[in-house]
Amino acid sequence: MKNQIKSIEDVKTFVQYLIDNDQLYHFEDDPIDVININNEAVFTPHECDLLNKRVDEICELNMLEDAFNFALEHLESEDEMHVQAWRESLTQEQINTI
Repeated sequence: MKNQIKSIEDVKTFVQYLIDNDQLYHFEDDPIDVININNEAVFTPHECDLLNKRVDEICELNMLEDAFNFALEHLESEDEMHVQAWRESLTQEQINTI
């Protein structure tokens, strides 16, 4: 999060960092407004400053859509894993009623 974004690889690294730390958020939102399920701020004020700088850099490079796409790829993959796990947990009787 502290490294300046200068390339598409930096964008991927930034998004992956957020994913790995369970901090992925919508980049058009102000990070200061991001809260967890306990209604607590996810980011410190210092982290918000860093995130705003990184997102500004992404925008300056016209790579915001790329950042969204990397995040969406992760979310879609995660959804597929959950669906597959659910399917594998069904009994034959449950499958027959679907």
